[in-house]
Amino acid sequence: MCTPDGTGGSGGMGSCSDAAPCGDCMVEPPEECDNGSNNGPGQPCKADCTLNVCGDGDQGPDEGCDNGPNNDLLLGSCAPDCSWIIEKKYIIVSRTVEPDASLAPDVVGAADSHCPSGYKAMIAYSTVRRATAAANSVTNPIDWVLRPYTYYFNEEENPVWLTQSVALLGVENGRFTGLENPILPFAYPVFEITGMNADWTTLSGGEENCYGWTNGNVGIDGFHGWAGATDSEFLMYVYQPVSCGYESHFYCVEQ
Repeated sequence: MCTPDGTGGSGGMGSCSDAAPCGDCMVEPPEECDNGSNNGPGQPCKADCTLNVCGDGDQGPDEGCDNGPNNDLLLGSCAPDCSWIIEKKYIIVSRTVEPDASLAPDVVGAADSHCPSGYKAMIAYSTVRRATAAANSVTNPIDWVLRPYTYYFNEEENPVWLTQSVALLGVENGRFTGLENPILPFAYPVFEITGMNADWTTLSGGEENCYGWTNGNVGIDGFHGWAGATDSEFLMYVYQPVSCGYESHFYCVEQ
C-alpha cells in the first residue's frame, strides 16, 4: 500500500515525494483516493485523486471497456456496466434428436454434442446446467450458456434479443416481454428440448420432461419449446405436451 512518508509500502503501490495534497498518499477531502505515484490513467485512483468508475471514459483495471457517455445498449458499444463490448452471437437449432432417443447418462453432454463446435445447448437439467433458481432472473446459475450484454441473432440474421444485466432471452424488469424475432422463423412447429418452465426455472425430473430426458417412450408426453414462437412458448409449449418419442432439437447458443 501507499505510505505518506515518501516511500512505498510493502505492497509497492508507489512513492510519495510530491508535496501536493493529491499524490501524497493521504486521502483528504475532497479526494476520493490517493495511491501516490500510482495515481493515473487506467489505475484504480486517477491522477486527480478521484476513483476510476464505469462511465468516466478511463478504462480501469476491473473494466473491459469504458467509452464514457458513449457506453450504450448498442451492438459494438461498451456495455453500461463496462464489462465488455456488446458482441453479436447466434442462436441456432441443433441437428435432430432421433425419436425414442435417451440422453442418459450424461444429459447435458449429449445435448451439447448435438450442437456445432463453439456452441452449447440451452438446456436446464438437474444441478448440472441451470439458468436460474428464481423466476425470470439469474439466481444461482450453473454452467449457463447465455451472457449478459450480448446481442443474439438467428440464422436468418434477424435479432432475437439483446440481453442486459440478466442473461435471459426476452426478460426485462423481472418479467418476460417477448423476443424480437423467433429463433427459427418458419411457420411449422419445430420442438426444442429446453428442460425449463416458461419462467426459465428448471423442470422437475418427472414425466413432464420425459423423466429428465432419459425416457423416449412414445407413450409419455413431455414439455418442449416451440422455435417459431416469440412469446414464452419458445421455452415451453404449454398447450400441448409432445410425445417423448417425437423427433426434437435443442437451441444451440454460440459461446
